[in-house]
Amino acid sequence: MPAGAAADRMTYLAGLLLNVTAVVHSPLSERDRWVLGALTASLALMCLLTLAAPHRYLRVRPMLSALMRAVNAGLLPVVMDGLTITRHGDERGWGTMARAAVVLLLPVTMLHVQYLASLGTPQPPLLHLAMQSASVALLMWRAPAVCRRYVAMHPSYERMASLAFAALQQGTSLACPGTRPTLQGVADAAAPWQKCEAVVWTLEVPLGFVLPTLLAWQAQLRAARAYAAERRQQEADDAGAAAVAELRCSMYERVCAPALKAAAFWGWPITLALAGLWGFIAALLRFDPDAA
Repeated sequence: MPAGAAADRMTYLAGLLLNVTAVVHSPLSERDRWVLGALTASLALMCLLTLAAPHRYLRVRPMLSALMRAVNAGLLPVVMDGLTITRHGDERGWGTMARAAVVLLLPVTMLHVQYLASLGTPQPPLLHLAMQSASVALLMWRAPAVCRRYVAMHPSYERMASLAFAALQQGTSLACPGTRPTLQGVADAAAPWQKCEAVVWTLEVPLGFVLPTLLAWQAQLRAARAYAAERRQQEADDAGAAAVAELRCSMYERVCAPALKAAAFWGWPITLALAGLWGFIAALLRFDPDAA
């Protein structure tokens, strides 16, 4: 079996198992059950296609993988209400707060979907950039509605949103001296769901867009350079030189390499922190006190 088909089959199989688990064991609404069931059927079909006809699959792989990624990372989080999967138990103390954090990170931000999409079904650099941007934008767009429901589900969820916002508020005031009074004024006027929305935006930009993109581009650039080096060693001088020239003209060297170099210059932690700061400030700029 071709390696590309086998790798994709493992990705589809992982998604299939997760969806089956959610359908069987989670308290889904009727609509969500149908949506997840349809997606599960499509993943099963893709698994069968990679197994029964891998060569045919590879011929149409770019279109199919892009379609599956668009559905999983773009349409699904908007159509499906992920909070119906969660149900608060009888935890006390830190157990309650830990559950609130997990719910915030999974069904609210859907960060795991971004990593499964970018690393499980990688796309060419520019297509990845477009699809990842659209996916994160949709998740940020849905944040107000999801956050309203999140903070209303349990007092610990509201407390988690407030604590996370307070941590971001303190970090921003340290990074941007002179902003403490303004940030405190926003914190005093903001409703819990608005604080949750700011937290979601802060997480989506660095962890939903920047980090998955850097990881995907790093893997693609490494693979492209290894392939060019292998061709240069195995083939004649002219063919090897052509492979190197092709790599230099590719989007991997023109887009991925400069982005990775810039991130390495500042360091990935600082790059992610700056991206999170941008997301937090963007959320505060759209703050509407009348909506609180």
